[in-house]
Amino acid sequence: MAISAYSCSRPNFSLLKKTAGGLSGMFTGSQFTRQRYLDTVRMTYDLLNKARRERLMALETDVEDPEKSPIFSKHPQFLKGQPPTAPMPTAG
Repeated sequence: MAISAYSCSRPNFSLLKKTAGGLSGMFTGSQFTRQRYLDTVRMTYDLLNKARRERLMALETDVEDPEKSPIFSKHPQFLKGQPPTAPMPTAG
């Protein structure tokens, strides 16, 4: 009953497709496994350690060109992933 009420209230078919796609994602396994979490922590440690040793501006080359970065080359799974979609904050 709730499904038919939802579908009647949404005349836009593309929105129904997105809803169905989101529902199917609930039943599949998460891409965020324990190993991915540990890899993220290790990469974060590497980045913060480099910032501590060589100062924060040393990270600029790693972030601007991650394919040539020694840190990101140790963690290639982050180069294969989806790029972030949130806008980066800008100074002043």
